[in-house]
Amino acid sequence: MLSAIVRSNGFAPGGINFDAKTRRESTDVNDLLYAHIGGMDAMALGLKLAAKLVDPGGALERVKRKRYSSWTGDVGAKIERGEATLVELEKLALAHEGEPAVGSGRQELADNIIAAVVG
Repeated sequence: MLSAIVRSNGFAPGGINFDAKTRRESTDVNDLLYAHIGGMDAMALGLKLAAKLVDPGGALERVKRKRYSSWTGDVGAKIERGEATLVELEKLALAHEGEPAVGSGRQELADNIIAAVVG
């Protein structure tokens, strides 16, 4: 969710539904205040980390661009624009012999990048 907020340059005119409640033995009104402060601090840290993860020049975005690079080619771009027909895609699929080459999604690399950013 926080990466979507960062990618959209904020969430105006909307907002975030934030709530905090007293729990366990924290029954004092000050505990509710501390819960809100802690929650907002966690949200702020999450936004900072999300900004690092979605940085267009960052390592995670490079992995993502490479993983989905076929969507920027002729056929992929046509599908994205909603202009490709099923008949056209069927002809393309039938023109290829055998199973398509399956490349690695580099999930382990992406997980390591996230772990390094989050720390």
